[in-house]
Amino acid sequence: MSAHPSPAALVLVAALAASGVLAGRCYFAALRWAVARYAAGRLSMAQGVVLALARLACAAALLGLAARLGALALLVAFLGFIAARAWALRSAREPS
Repeated sequence: MSAHPSPAALVLVAALAASGVLAGRCYFAALRWAVARYAAGRLSMAQGVVLALARLACAAALLGLAARLGALALLVAFLGFIAARAWALRSAREPS
């Protein structure tokens, strides 16, 4: 058994990391958009709940798919999602 991962495995890991970042960016952008609309009174409670469930379903779908591919795939996708969270928090602190 080789100690070096195959190029295909490396590509899969990179793709899952990128997918995690992309899903996280979409998740946190949608969260920011929904909170701004809700705070401005342009979004009802029911619409907010539907949007929250949609965000959670998309995140769960990505992480569920990654989990089916194995522990490393799930870890890398989740780390990408967490990196997007850090990015969103940093951008929220900066003045717009």
